Amino acid sequence: MMPWGKDFITYFRISGSPLFARMADLLDIGYDTIDGLNMALVENQAHMETIHKMQQDIADHFTRIDGTSPLYIGRESIMPGLSAWPIPHDAPYKTQLDRCISAVVEAGLYEKWTEDMLELARKDSRARQRKQLEQQHVEGKQEEGTASSSSSSSIHALTLTQMQGPLILLLLGLLTAGITFSIEMLIMRRHNLHKK
Repeated sequence: MMPWGKDFITYFRISGSPLFARMADLLDIGYDTIDGLNMALVENQAHMETIHKMQQDIADHFTRIDGTSPLYIGRESIMPGLSAWPIPHDAPYKTQLDRCISAVVEAGLYEKWTEDMLELARKDSRARQRKQLEQQHVEGKQEEGTASSSSSSSIHALTLTQMQGPLILLLLGLLTAGITFSIEMLIMRRHNLHKK
């Protein structure tokens, strides 16, 4: 957990809950989010952070080129991430500000803006990775001269030669289905003729 998490460890220890007390014993303090998420991947650990910060960092740094991520965020939150806008006491614009904030929250704009921001971060991350792959590909071609280099992580379209097997299986399946259907129709026709 980030260094500010020492207050949560104190809260977990004095909460009276054996589960929270055990979690306080398991928490290590001092990892920033990126290091914590890398440790989650490598050492099969979990990292605790505010949900929006974690979503943003996963979208920025852990989105693969195909748009997926090896990390996910738990469904339930251990610590609520409440926030507020401090304004002067008895400010005349408090009611208007409350009304505007309520309208934004009730309309779902906050969630929409969050999702738009995360999608933009994922898109930027995929674009960066594509650019790096293209750069590696160009550097590989320059090193090998005219020989083409292909990395195991790059994505290539399938050729017609590679698709011959599945296409032949599809045609054989359709041919078998057509013959089976024709035989069934002939049997049904003969059966109906014998009934009459």
